[in-house]
Amino acid sequence: LNDRRYERFLQTGKLQFEGTARIDGHFKGEIFTPDILVIGDEAQVSGQIEADVVVISGQFTGDIFATQRVEIQAPAVVRGTIQTAILQVDEGAVFDGKTKMLGPVPALRRR
Repeated sequence: LNDRRYERFLQTGKLQFEGTARIDGHFKGEIFTPDILVIGDEAQVSGQIEADVVVISGQFTGDIFATQRVEIQAPAVVRGTIQTAILQVDEGAVFDGKTKMLGPVPALRRR
């Protein structure tokens, strides 16, 4: 099982993983996964994300590149730039930024 959960996590730097990971703490820096990143309700994340799928229900500031999709779920607050094939912003969520919608993009390769 490759699932990871980062609770009460306070970190600055680079985070790289495979499988699904959930952040429920504070992180500032770069995140890379060829899989799924979940930013939980209590999370505060800033920096750059590169993933296949990103699901946000907490706070995020920065740049996101997602080959498949980005879901912004209430009560999320997202500020920055998003590049993805599919963007979903739920009622009650806030997105303040720019988007670039991508055509079909191959999945990210494991580094």
